[in-house]
Amino acid sequence: MVLSMTPTRGRYFKTQPFFAFSTNDILVDNEEEFRVTLRMIVNEELVYELARSAHETRVLAPESLRHKLREHLLKGTQLNS
Repeated sequence: MVLSMTPTRGRYFKTQPFFAFSTNDILVDNEEEFRVTLRMIVNEELVYELARSAHETRVLAPESLRHKLREHLLKGTQLNS
């Protein structure tokens, strides 16, 4: 999977043990964007974790994860409207 996030979120991301990655997995790390590629199984826990930072994180790939995250966020807005 490929994630793009704000630089602030990227600094936080690098400190979290939930996402295992090496420096070779970092694609972009500058003042405009932090982008990383990860090898993880797409599951509900991953979707929940990404939803927590949806305002600062974009899923660039795979499309199936983007779809699951979008569905999860839509359900939350429907329950609270």
